[in-house]
Amino acid sequence: MTRDGVAGFQRAIARRFGLTVLPAGAVVLAWALSRHAERASTVGVLVLLALCVVVAAGLIDGRLLALRHGIALALGFVTVLVATAVVFSGDTESVFSLFFFWCVPVGFGLLPLRPALALLGLMAAAFGAALLSLGGEPDRLLIWFAVVVSTGVVGGLLRSLSGSARDAEEHFSRAFEGSPLGMVAADLNLRVTRVNPALCAFLGRSESELVDGFVADYSHPADMAENVLLHRAMVESGGTAYDMEKRYVRGDGSIVWGHLRVSLVRDDRGRPRSLHAQIEDISTRRLAEEALDMRVRHGEAAAELGRIALSAPGVEQLAERAAGVIVERLEVDSCAVMAVDGDELQMLGGCGSNTGRRLGERWLMRPRSLGRLALDHDGPIAVDIRGGEIEASAEMLASETQTALSVSVDGCDGPLGVLTVFSVALREFSAEESDFLHVVANVMGSAIERAAREADAIHRALHDPLTGLPNRDLFADRLEKTLARVRRGGSRPAVLIADLDQFKLINDSLGHPAGDELLRLLAPRLAGALRATDTVARFGGDEFVVLCDGVEDEAHAMALASRLAAVLEAPVDVAGTQVVVSASVGVSVAEPGSDVESLVRDADAALYRAKARGRGRCALFDAALRAEVTERLDLETTLRAALASGALALHYQPVVDLATGVPRAFEALMRWTHPERGSVAPDEFIPIAEESGLIVPMGRWALHEACRFATSPAGAGLPISVNLAARQLAYPGLVADVESALDAAGLEPGHLWLELTESALLDDDDAPLATLNELKALGVRLVIDDFGTGYSSLAYLQRFPLDALKVDRAFVSQMTEDGRAAALVQAVVTMTRALGLQVIPEGIETEAQRDALLELGCTYGQGYLFGRPAPAGELEPEPAAV
Repeated sequence: MTRDGVAGFQRAIARRFGLTVLPAGAVVLAWALSRHAERASTVGVLVLLALCVVVAAGLIDGRLLALRHGIALALGFVTVLVATAVVFSGDTESVFSLFFFWCVPVGFGLLPLRPALALLGLMAAAFGAALLSLGGEPDRLLIWFAVVVSTGVVGGLLRSLSGSARDAEEHFSRAFEGSPLGMVAADLNLRVTRVNPALCAFLGRSESELVDGFVADYSHPADMAENVLLHRAMVESGGTAYDMEKRYVRGDGSIVWGHLRVSLVRDDRGRPRSLHAQIEDISTRRLAEEALDMRVRHGEAAAELGRIALSAPGVEQLAERAAGVIVERLEVDSCAVMAVDGDELQMLGGCGSNTGRRLGERWLMRPRSLGRLALDHDGPIAVDIRGGEIEASAEMLASETQTALSVSVDGCDGPLGVLTVFSVALREFSAEESDFLHVVANVMGSAIERAAREADAIHRALHDPLTGLPNRDLFADRLEKTLARVRRGGSRPAVLIADLDQFKLINDSLGHPAGDELLRLLAPRLAGALRATDTVARFGGDEFVVLCDGVEDEAHAMALASRLAAVLEAPVDVAGTQVVVSASVGVSVAEPGSDVESLVRDADAALYRAKARGRGRCALFDAALRAEVTERLDLETTLRAALASGALALHYQPVVDLATGVPRAFEALMRWTHPERGSVAPDEFIPIAEESGLIVPMGRWALHEACRFATSPAGAGLPISVNLAARQLAYPGLVADVESALDAAGLEPGHLWLELTESALLDDDDAPLATLNELKALGVRLVIDDFGTGYSSLAYLQRFPLDALKVDRAFVSQMTEDGRAAALVQAVVTMTRALGLQVIPEGIETEAQRDALLELGCTYGQGYLFGRPAPAGELEPEPAAV
């Protein structure tokens, strides 16, 4: 039972006792006066009656409960009153003696043990005195003994029953006072009646400040309305308790959080009488929850900014959004996001009414390191971003700014900018707020780096990595836009393709790094020679392409081409060597209906013509060249159809023993008969096949046909020689094609001679060498064709695994008329013998040429003197000796 329950129990007993004492005492005294007036003192009886009324009234309203000794005196008075009634009545067995049976036991139930025993002693003495006054008969002694014993027994039983209530009261009092939780008792009007030390410590107030005050005096006003509503609902609805979390105001004005648990105390009739509450200090938890909630909300905001950043808006738009979020979340006046731009800070975005006025200019960043953001309206503003101090004039900040916080926007390689918040009010930024700014700064840093990477990727995708010039894709895009403008009535553009002459010679003589350096040096020279509206690009190798926007006519375009070629001819210092290069330039001018592909193709055709005319020439794509290109395109289309339909053929020319004229081998030569033009010379269709890539399947077909011929009766078991173009040598499947042709025909590898031109070997030093080594490993023989028409370098004769070389017909045809030609042939024969190679002169047409070659020591030869190329069926079975 609670303390309030014990008090209620005591009041109930006292009230019933008082209600009994008042009428009973009045009746007893009235009866005694009326029956024994002569024996009674009227004044004494009236005094006793008045005392009886006072004591009864005090017991009824409970005022005497707080005075235990007063209760004992009151009960003792009633005992004397009853004893007086017994004396007056003269009857020891009257009902008045029964008052002892309820008067003394009540004392045992309400009083501590000593006053209760004193009351029992008083009752025994008073009752004994009353009996003695009436006479000392033995039966009266027995009555006295029975009354005293029975009263003591009843009082003991009543005390035993009421002891649990007293124990509960003492336990409650100890629990109330010693509870670690704040404890408070209050009436129904929320007036405090009792508090414990824990509550005083929680609220930072003394007991005297709290008791007799109201709960609202120390509750946070924002939470008191809810508290009152819950209290009213509990009282009016018959509830027993309610819970809530609320804020309290401590004595020093600080705010603490408590978990309030309120219980309603009712009286013995079930009516609400008082309140009992306990308050648990939850300030730490609530602060942690608020901090966590703030971090969560800040995290959500940062995550949202991250999602916005990933949706690829511009960095400026993201900076504006980030500044707006910061101003809203941190309740500051303005925010600015700035990025490092060289030695300055460039405004990316901001939010706030004064941001533009504060940060409308660029801030100078100097490589010094001071402290964090410092505001001094009489001097400069300094912001430290990892060793880089940002300074600005004081005018750039509004004079009302009192507080600012700056964090660095960092990237992987250092600071990228700074994020600054400004506040008019003086304030402290919490760790969570600072962390939030750093998170947003990290988002901005990632966005800036991602934008830079994307810009770099786009730049690399659209620019040549060696020279930094636009590449083919960017050039095509700009040309397409220019042509679209032309279709709407703009001026005509021209396309110029410049190709360096003998660039390969520079690579071969000075090395590829020197060639790359030359291209890097020529790129800005080309760009500087053009107009601002023109575009120069590199398509690869030593080929540069220029878009000249708005040329007046073909003559204007050719003048630009000549200027371009002249610019390239200026000496260049490459690897410590003065290099002079020339360039061939092809020019095409847009016509109605021109597109990107046709303009570039036409300029390339013009370049082909310029190179055919010699070095350092410029050529314009005109009607004649267009007809030539059209014809070449027609030939390519028809040639492709001829390959598919089997319209190509091989003719065979013997390679003979010069002394006897007996064939020692055959050379397979490709022939084509056009369905309309008739026989087409190899010099016409072979270059077309090489440019279009048809030479690879044509060469594969020629290998198989030639190997089958070599194993046929017409081949007479002699070796067969097949020409390889440069494009075939660069084809990765060449070795597999050769193996397939040998296997299909059953031809020994040593009976297959593969003829290569000097240019095929000099296009690339490494790839041909690897391929030739593989072919040599198969057992085939390798021959240089048309020796003397190319570079005729001794270096490659020694480098490559060659077996023989053929001297070009141009030298053989002149050797009998020109002594220098004869000397050259003699030098070649001597050189090849020294290298262990076999010499096969070509184009022998006269007996004098044959005799001269025999004198030089040549064994084999080839030419019309011994036989013209012919189909396999037209070859003479056994050529006659010459």
